[in-house]
Amino acid sequence: MMQATTAQMSQGTGAAAAPLATFQEFFSDAVKTAGTLDAQSQDQQKRLLVGDVDNLHEVFIAMEKSDLAFQLTMAVRDKVVSAYQTVMQMSV
Repeated sequence: MMQATTAQMSQGTGAAAAPLATFQEFFSDAVKTAGTLDAQSQDQQKRLLVGDVDNLHEVFIAMEKSDLAFQLTMAVRDKVVSAYQTVMQMSV
């Protein structure tokens, strides 16, 4: 996600820019990130259950990051499905 933003900004300055990521790459990266955040959240929760965590706030922050990443990924997916359905309903 950061790579696309950096590439877009450098295009405006005339500097050599890396090609922008395709939507498939962007969405795949978002799904991987959501999965990673979920795994980190689950790890924090397990550590909390065995008493290996000193800061409860970090556990809840990890859980919220995971939840937000999942919600964002699902919102993007829903918009893509809606756009696809709209295009498929168009008459040619």
